[in-house]
Amino acid sequence: MASPLEWNSLENFSTGFHYYWTCPLHWNKAKREFVSTKSTTLLIPWIIVVFIITPLITSYCTAVILLTIYGKVLAPLTNLIVFSILTILNFLMAAIEFSMYVHVESLTIASNYLVETSKRESKSVPQGKVDKLGLFLNASVALFSIYPYCMTPFGFYFRLDPVFHFAKYVLHLEMNTLRDHLFLFPLRICQFLPLLQICRLFPFLNCLVCLTTKLLLDAIHTLDTWAFLIRFSRPRADLQVRRYLELAVTVQVAYAILATIVALLMGLGLILCILFNFVSIKLYNVVPMPLYLCFPPVAVVIPLIIDTLLPFGISVNDKADKLKIKWGRKLVSSSDLKYIRRRVLAINPLHIPCGILGFKFFKLTKSIKVWFYDQILNYTITALLSNTNVGI
Repeated sequence: MASPLEWNSLENFSTGFHYYWTCPLHWNKAKREFVSTKSTTLLIPWIIVVFIITPLITSYCTAVILLTIYGKVLAPLTNLIVFSILTILNFLMAAIEFSMYVHVESLTIASNYLVETSKRESKSVPQGKVDKLGLFLNASVALFSIYPYCMTPFGFYFRLDPVFHFAKYVLHLEMNTLRDHLFLFPLRICQFLPLLQICRLFPFLNCLVCLTTKLLLDAIHTLDTWAFLIRFSRPRADLQVRRYLELAVTVQVAYAILATIVALLMGLGLILCILFNFVSIKLYNVVPMPLYLCFPPVAVVIPLIIDTLLPFGISVNDKADKLKIKWGRKLVSSSDLKYIRRRVLAINPLHIPCGILGFKFFKLTKSIKVWFYDQILNYTITALLSNTNVGI
């Protein structure tokens, strides 16, 4: 069962980000449920940030990167690394936000069903054990709530922001006059808004994915605990199977957005883990020291996030498989429950999908974890063996 500390992460998230503009999905502290917003009038600030300012800043980053690649300008390697990270974060943030907006109602229904299920099945939380997941979720909320206010001053001071370099390398502004600075100042401030949205999105996804997956695992564990009842009578067996099918319907309701979020998060984790490892290990003498201090902590946090989220998704398929096998064994010797046995054999074990636009790439299983870590290790080693003496 989700511990009070884990539920507090959502409460702390609502408190820490309460001054933000309205987003499609948020946590209501008073009602203790997820609330969706589809009204475009209420979402005007969110639309401006995600679909106007974010693509604009991304285009600035992309322009400087491409002009450097084709030899038209000579931007420092430090700036290219920062712009690459910003481009990836902005693109994936906009993609996830758009996907959540399109499927927000199904995601809200599925999440709130699991929340209500946990309220009905009250259990005692084990005492005396360190709640690692609760500590992780609360730490991620605290870290991301202060991160934009640390990164932005460093970026402005060392002139690592995309608008400044776009004006310098593409527009060829001298940046020596007060007029140029006054012209660029509003645009440079606007860069802060997508960073705020990014720092809101990722702790919210951490809390949403971890808590809903844990509630789903709790529901499967409850069915596993009472699995012996399935052999005693037809009504009890029907009740067990019906509860399992309710969970299957819940997963199916949010199937499209769930697969998209998993695919984007795994892609984001792979790319950012490689980039931050590369900067932390290879560019320690290139990146300015105050800014460099932001990279090693994130390089440590990203694998922790991966190692927290990925096993949760894998456990769903693992426990559902074991439950199906357990039911099958209980019903082998029951001659009067052949219909229930056929229903159990026809059940497709629950799993967390990974895919985009209706195409499922794979489902999260134990073999995927080994493959994913292998990709991170291989590409990190390849990046560290590359030559970085040009353009520094």
